[in-house]
Amino acid sequence: MENSNCFSIGNIDQFILQRSQLLRIPADTYKRILLASVDPSLKDLDQLRQAIDQKDYSDIQTIAHRLKGVYANLRIEELSSPAKEINQMALETGAIQGISKRFEHLKTSLTILQDAVQP
Repeated sequence: MENSNCFSIGNIDQFILQRSQLLRIPADTYKRILLASVDPSLKDLDQLRQAIDQKDYSDIQTIAHRLKGVYANLRIEELSSPAKEINQMALETGAIQGISKRFEHLKTSLTILQDAVQP
């Protein structure tokens, strides 16, 4: 399994430019969408943590699926991939340890993104 600290933004402007080019949208539009996505995602993470603590696999799957979609659409695989894995693991009740590990990776990566994009 990859190191949970492997996600690196580097130059945020270059990161935004590269992702916006993949989507063929202006960089400022991508940045607005990205900024609008981070805060709700942090709230989703709080809800996901609660669902994991309660072993509520249905909520885990729902929240992880939402996060996967947001970051897949933004072409940020470093966030969509662990969310996808959590979503899949939630289908296998009893995989709470694996889910918790992937959650920590997702949380770390989202925190790195938040720190990079916040003005």
